[in-house]
Amino acid sequence: MVKLNYYLNKFEKTSEWLSIETGISKRTIDSYRACVREPSFSNGLKISKALNVNPYDLL
Repeated sequence: MVKLNYYLNKFEKTSEWLSIETGISKRTIDSYRACVREPSFSNGLKISKALNVNPYDLL
């Protein structure tokens, strides 16, 4: 999820912040950022809501 890195950097947010906002573990967020795992649909929606971006912008 390369665009996740883009938006976190753009908004100057960290994996820890996103973890707190979404309830997704920091380790899982880090694996999304490293493109090791892809988020489920529901986690993708949580991430887009926390970052206030359209879910399609993260694809």
